[in-house]
Amino acid sequence: MKLIAALLICLPALVFCQLDINQIEQDIFNALDANKNGILLRGEIDIFFQQHDADHTGTISLNEYTEAIHANFGQDPALAGAYNNLFKVLDVDNDSIVDHHDLDQIFLRADGNKDSQVTAAEFKTYFNSIIWQVILG
Repeated sequence: MKLIAALLICLPALVFCQLDINQIEQDIFNALDANKNGILLRGEIDIFFQQHDADHTGTISLNEYTEAIHANFGQDPALAGAYNNLFKVLDVDNDSIVDHHDLDQIFLRADGNKDSQVTAAEFKTYFNSIIWQVILG
């Protein structure tokens, strides 16, 4: 019953805001795919991580994450809540930072066939598995 209520509340909001979930997923994948070959390796995620670890602590704070989102995807107010919720999903151990341990866990979850690489299709499957968590918080 709660799911139905959540859908009834959120679906009109999604339509109103014209969020293109597929485009968001594709944009995130493309931002992470450093060599643009359609396959994510764990090292490519580290490259993105290092570029946005502004204070070079080996962690990404919510502020650093927000700056990275704005730099890569703009400042769309309709997406602010979703991106904040995505930070919570990425922070696997709930310690208010994203670190290499969190990214290892996310990569393992996204790598559906466990071949140490994430294809666009695997990323889409993973992204779709977390999208309601991202939208609803």
